[in-house]
Amino acid sequence: MHHLTDLDLQYCDINYKPTLNGFGSLTSLSLDRVTTSRETLLHLLSYCSSLKSLYLVTYEEDFFTSERPNITKLPNIMELFKCLSVIEHLTTCGYVTKLFKVDSVPPGCSTSLIHLKYFCFEELCFDDVYGLSFLAVLVKCSPNLEKIKLEIDTFDMIDVESVKLEEYSFIFEEFSKLWLEHLHELEIKNYRHFKPLLEFVKFILARSPNLKKVILLTYKVDKNEELEMLTVLSHAPRASPMVTIENRCLVNDY
Repeated sequence: MHHLTDLDLQYCDINYKPTLNGFGSLTSLSLDRVTTSRETLLHLLSYCSSLKSLYLVTYEEDFFTSERPNITKLPNIMELFKCLSVIEHLTTCGYVTKLFKVDSVPPGCSTSLIHLKYFCFEELCFDDVYGLSFLAVLVKCSPNLEKIKLEIDTFDMIDVESVKLEEYSFIFEEFSKLWLEHLHELEIKNYRHFKPLLEFVKFILARSPNLKKVILLTYKVDKNEELEMLTVLSHAPRASPMVTIENRCLVNDY
């Protein structure tokens, strides 16, 4: 399979001793609910040197028992980024963020995802700070991002009124010197009036000189909350005066 360019794996188990040294021609890889281990995942990706598109969506039960998250043994997120040196399109999910230790970006690694243009984050949760921490580090390592798409987990039961923005301050410090020169679109599905998320949108508005469009797909939001949200965003500082904010209400599928 040395000449294979596209590989789509769904609902299968991969657990082997790291002997693979192929897939050098692979440009597109989809791992959808694949049961594996962190060691196997990193080894597989490290031998996909031409990978430009990765879909990595998995959940806790998809990792072997011995690989359940242990914060003292987690590999650093930079180990994952090093395997994605030429990636252009990346889609992942909230649980993947818990499989790696997320620290501040080390010196010299701020352009480790220099080719990344599109990032989609599915099922982003706010019951902890893993999601936003991962997002902060990824954005900081991706100076050429053109579009960010976030899909908020609708089953996240956090009480948004009880959240204190100060608890997330260290995350926004990671963003403090960031400037997104190439970002032109931000889309958020299942958006709600949650302070850390609102601050993230305001940050993007202020740091993206070429931003043209912000799409907020709201979920179960009342008119007063929607008006408050749009009022805050309409008065937020903007690097680009041409940006438009679109607000649409999602139809409940349940």
